[in-house]
Amino acid sequence: MKKLTAIMLTLMMIFSLAGCGEPEAEVPLFDWLDDTITYIEFDDGTYGFEGRIGSVMKTCWFDFTVTDARITEEEINGYAPSTGNALLLTDMTLTNTFTQSIDMYTWDFYVTWGSDNENEYSYPVETDEAVTETQFPAEYTMKISQTVSGTYIFEVPAEKTDFSITFEEHFDDGTVGNAYRIYFSPQ
Repeated sequence: MKKLTAIMLTLMMIFSLAGCGEPEAEVPLFDWLDDTITYIEFDDGTYGFEGRIGSVMKTCWFDFTVTDARITEEEINGYAPSTGNALLLTDMTLTNTFTQSIDMYTWDFYVTWGSDNENEYSYPVETDEAVTETQFPAEYTMKISQTVSGTYIFEVPAEKTDFSITFEEHFDDGTVGNAYRIYFSPQ
């Protein structure tokens, strides 16, 4: 009887363990990603997301998309780039996905150029009068679920052709969260 019980227990263990080696169904970490966005996890547990024009980036507070980018060395409505520079106009759409209104500032986004090891950057142009009718103001508030569209204007070196726009999550307690970067070559 003891042998029969031991054999039965052994068989039950073998059959109960048979499914343990099978792979589980993979659950996506970020279900909002599409085939235009890649990401990397940093040592501190934050992530860096990279996309292209048209990619929808989802931050803690809002979604944003760069919808178009163009560059000109010409003066626009009385604002001329410095010698050797050009104006980079980036059209963006942002939607507040947070549970309260969000105060936004021009320095929330910045543009970079150069190799990964020697990135140079610029914040959007701030002027007393808007350079274009669609230019985002220096400060504005997005209400809950509000979508806003406009243009961020950057002054960049005229000889550069490849850029990226970056947003980084910065929290009130001083910690830094994820980074979101859109790569593009303007028209």
